[in-house]
Amino acid sequence: MKYLLLILLVIVTTHRVAAITNYERHIIASCLVLEAASEGDEGMRAVLNVIWNRSDQRLERVFPVVIKPWQFSCMRSIWMPNPDYTQIIRRAQRDRTYASAFKLVLVMEKRLLQDNTNGATFYHTTNITPYWSSHFKHEVTIRNHIFYSDKK
Repeated sequence: MKYLLLILLVIVTTHRVAAITNYERHIIASCLVLEAASEGDEGMRAVLNVIWNRSDQRLERVFPVVIKPWQFSCMRSIWMPNPDYTQIIRRAQRDRTYASAFKLVLVMEKRLLQDNTNGATFYHTTNITPYWSSHFKHEVTIRNHIFYSDKK
């Protein structure tokens, strides 16, 4: 019995449930607002799905996807060692869509996010045609964003 308790204790203390901190939630929500607030909830959900799909739907990978350099234009001003995200959080919180974006992050954490992008992992606005877009499969256009997957 003593060994069983010891084994259970080891399992419980070494098994870390993937979680996103509240600070990370605010940064992710800020990314949604700054990338797609003008696209409404559907557009912000689509951007969050790109993040979720890039992270292979693993919570511990979501935040690193968001802060990875050259992925989201709204993050360009803070790519540096020891970045301070306070400025983008404050900017995003002034937008009327911030509460909706934050709720979307909570829905994703519960694994209840409906994918409105058909598994997309890339997107761009409709007013540009990046060189890479021809290498991927067009999945859906949501308002002013075109979404792609690498399923070609």
